[in-house]
Amino acid sequence: MIPFTTISNDSFQEWLEAGRQLEPKYGYPSVILLPEDTVVKIWAKKPGLFSSGRWSPYSSRFVKHALALKSLGFSVPELLTHSRLAETQVRIVHYRALPGESVRSILHREPSLIDIPALALFYKSLHDHGVDFKGGHLGNLIQIKPGKFGLIDFTSLKLHRRPLNNKERIRNLSRPLSYLDDLAAMREAGLPDLKQTYEALQSLP
Repeated sequence: MIPFTTISNDSFQEWLEAGRQLEPKYGYPSVILLPEDTVVKIWAKKPGLFSSGRWSPYSSRFVKHALALKSLGFSVPELLTHSRLAETQVRIVHYRALPGESVRSILHREPSLIDIPALALFYKSLHDHGVDFKGGHLGNLIQIKPGKFGLIDFTSLKLHRRPLNNKERIRNLSRPLSYLDDLAAMREAGLPDLKQTYEALQSLP
């Protein structure tokens, strides 16, 4: 586990001024993209809002899941710091971005670069390792190079000490298949059906 520290308001302001701020929420950006290919991910909460994040902070889950996925052999961002913004309950993780581009971005720009059998095998490997990736849509998968994928934004994740059963696999795979724009892009490009390709892998001895 990486050390948990406190970051000063001055240092945080430097990040805000140097980077590109995305997805404002509760007075803070959710993400800051910094010039040196690092990312600042921020968890702020609405004052008085009660959530499970009070006893299990989302930043801690992110760090825990990153380390667990890495130990299983999956590519995840390199964690740099885990901190709290001084005099607030705002939690922050600073990490080095994975090289590559989201599968969704590539799919909608140049779909021929997406290897559906390799993508199905990646999902199957997650499931075989007991990873229930609730945010497993194509925007959260990075294609590092053709046929090689990594994970980002895995706060909502459940890790089992066994492979997922069939019901869990179906539910998990239904998440990337629920985005109609992505499915339409696959069909228009003539790519293999992701669900059928996954099922074919499952049937192999």
